[in-house]
Amino acid sequence: MDDTRRAELAGLLTQFGLSVPDDLSLVELAMTHRSWAAEHQSTDDNERLEFMGDAVIGLITTEYLYEARPDDEEGTLSKLRASMVSRRILGEVALGLGLGPLIRFGAGEESSGGRERHSILGSALEALCAALYHLCEWSDLRSALREHIVLPALAMAENEVVADYKSRLQEWTQKSMQSVPEYRVREALGPDHDREFVVEVVVEGEAVAEGRGSRIKLAENDAARAALERIAGSGEPSPPD
Repeated sequence: MDDTRRAELAGLLTQFGLSVPDDLSLVELAMTHRSWAAEHQSTDDNERLEFMGDAVIGLITTEYLYEARPDDEEGTLSKLRASMVSRRILGEVALGLGLGPLIRFGAGEESSGGRERHSILGSALEALCAALYHLCEWSDLRSALREHIVLPALAMAENEVVADYKSRLQEWTQKSMQSVPEYRVREALGPDHDREFVVEVVVEGEAVAEGRGSRIKLAENDAARAALERIAGSGEPSPPD
């Protein structure tokens, strides 16, 4: 490994706020796609590290959600975690961390756009986490991955979850009432850096439920969830799953 390459990989660890070890061979392996290994007649690629890194990210994500969302049920947590650790979202996180230019590809994969492919980027991020698991103290790694992977992934996943309750409520109102719900912001509480929005959902002119969230979309989603729960307990035909 030449000095330029070492500086590139060291910069990646520094970005995570982690100390740089003398031996970066595991990090290099994490950034080695199987197409590069095949082209160079090597058996060394990042797929075994990817297997382990999937578990590392899964554990840290599960731990964070368990601690941060004490009121959420298992089903809600499981769905959110599944979205957060999906290759699409991990690929987006990896793209934001600048992993694309650091991955070693074979010429064919390089020319077909591998550096922008979410599945490949997400796999490389998993492999990197496995390498860091071997190289770092757990407390340091846990803190770094929470900040640079879990929280960005959560923000992306929440946007997906937002569409769920709102779309379910809209499907039900269209089918049962031939109308669509409206959402109205009632209050914005707290300072700008710690804002909480209160939103009510209105169906056919009647305020059905309200929700709260750190963003308007999240508050709308919470209001839709509360409305679905009210409908389910009212004896009305069940909302769609």
